[in-house]
Amino acid sequence: MTTWGLSVVQMRQLFFTQIRSIISYACAAWFVYSHATKSDMKFALQQKALKVLESVYRKCLLHISGAFRTTSSAVLCRELDIKPLPIWLEEVCLVKRAGKIWLSEQWGGGRITDPWMAGMKLGRVSKPGIP
Repeated sequence: MTTWGLSVVQMRQLFFTQIRSIISYACAAWFVYSHATKSDMKFALQQKALKVLESVYRKCLLHISGAFRTTSSAVLCRELDIKPLPIWLEEVCLVKRAGKIWLSEQWGGGRITDPWMAGMKLGRVSKPGIP
């Protein structure tokens, strides 16, 4: 462990506020993750594009941790308590899309305005504590 530069806590905070927010900018519009190798989904993110994002993410994790480059991404995520990129992007997308459904039902007469959710048959979505 070095005595100069930012601490691990400060580097994590910098990563969360600056880098991860840039990686995930508007991901609700462009991120549809497919677990299959060949996806039938029209708008799924291509594996090549996801690998590029994951390599940037991994380089950041290596820099924060100071680990050897042969350390696996799963170990880096676990040790730094940072979610893997596909899982984190999926969570962000779900929150954004659910919020969009809630807003459209509250002020749009029940219309679902998000094109990703337009084909889904959903019941009334409400936030806890809000009628």
